[in-house]
Amino acid sequence: MKWTFTILALFIFAGNSEGQTGKPLFSWAEFMARQSMRWDSVSTNPNTGLLLGNGLLNTNIYKESENAIRFDIGRSDLSGIAMPLSGGRTGKMLLKTRGKITAVKLELDLYNATAKGIISTTSGTIQFSSFVPANGNVVWIKAVGNRLEKNIRWQFVAEKQAEAVVPVIRKVLNDQVCVQSLGDNAGFATAWRSVVTPAESTMLVAVGYDPNGMQDELKEAQNGIKLFTIAKLPVMQEAHRKWWHQYYQQNFASVPDQRVESFYWIHRYYYALASKKKGNSLPPAMSYLPDLTNTGDQYSEWLNQLFDGLAKSNVLHDNGSMKDSLPAVALTIPQMLLQNGEGKLKVFPAIPASWKNVSFDKLSAGSNFLVSAKKENDTTSFIKIYSLKGDSCQLQTDMKVNMVTSDKRSELSFTVFETGGKMNISFTTTPGETIFLSSGYEESKRMIVPVKPVLYANWRWGLK
Repeated sequence: MKWTFTILALFIFAGNSEGQTGKPLFSWAEFMARQSMRWDSVSTNPNTGLLLGNGLLNTNIYKESENAIRFDIGRSDLSGIAMPLSGGRTGKMLLKTRGKITAVKLELDLYNATAKGIISTTSGTIQFSSFVPANGNVVWIKAVGNRLEKNIRWQFVAEKQAEAVVPVIRKVLNDQVCVQSLGDNAGFATAWRSVVTPAESTMLVAVGYDPNGMQDELKEAQNGIKLFTIAKLPVMQEAHRKWWHQYYQQNFASVPDQRVESFYWIHRYYYALASKKKGNSLPPAMSYLPDLTNTGDQYSEWLNQLFDGLAKSNVLHDNGSMKDSLPAVALTIPQMLLQNGEGKLKVFPAIPASWKNVSFDKLSAGSNFLVSAKKENDTTSFIKIYSLKGDSCQLQTDMKVNMVTSDKRSELSFTVFETGGKMNISFTTTPGETIFLSSGYEESKRMIVPVKPVLYANWRWGLK
């Protein structure tokens, strides 16, 4: 049966991860802290490293030997055709220890896009932190040692691009530099500068690239260091954190399985790290994703098999044929929460039976809508549709809808019909309009906040 309604929209409310004042309804710092990755050991395998980047410059942190931690330095536009042998890596900066490395406690802080940790050796400890500024061309590393590790030692090792060419390191002004040719007048340069005080040692590394024979690769590299030092560390850190915080807060998803939830947020981090895009979704789905007609329990089983057998440490690499596929696998999670197909938006279409509480905010449904929703005690209690362009919308939900309102119109016409236990609601939107659908009048049901993890509650991705 089909019903058509025109209602007077008396109840206009804000139901998202921000309150009516625009302030967050929860602590993003605390929520993202449970997504951070931790390493209780360190490997010489680069596929297990801590990754930092800003879409152009990047570093991978892992073990070089018993007496060194390495920071691989890379630049994305050098990979592929320009530098096929090294994948864009220009060299490695070694943090050398006097004693043998005996233990580590490392963390990749996703919210602030920063790596930090403590390296214990037979001669003392070294604390370090590192980030790649969102709006800079430099890798920043700070190290503080004690006992025999107090005097920090650095060594840059250039990546050879041809067997017959030995990289030459020289000093230019305040920087050590290494300029290498790529043929056809193209070239790249790595510049680095160490700043030592009695309390700490700071290393700055930058990379310049000239594909057109203008011989300005060294200038670009040194300018990266110069601009960072002029701007000052606190300013660069604040701008860096602001960029990442705004990126994460563009959309939100929380599920009661901590292993799944962290997997999603880690890959949102990797996507921005590689592309520096602030989009509302991950890249398009790949063909190896499961059939979208699968049930929530089938999705959950498929993900758990993946996690148990394939995904390793930093969840980006594995030892099998799916080495490069794991980032796109993260698309499975938002597709469990929201699907856009058959001419309709399906809210919570594939939720496992064990997920009683789920919430998401501003997930993209194509180019027309951003969708928010909340499920409590296995019941959908609230849905919000933000119209980007203005269009007709058909929505399918298991929620018993008692309220449909607009933030722009006092009257809203819509049609409803029920089939297969689902309510199908159709309405027309205007650009910039928000439509609210609710099962009742209780204010708390409209607030999108993190759910409590009950499955793998203490899970941390990283290296044990």
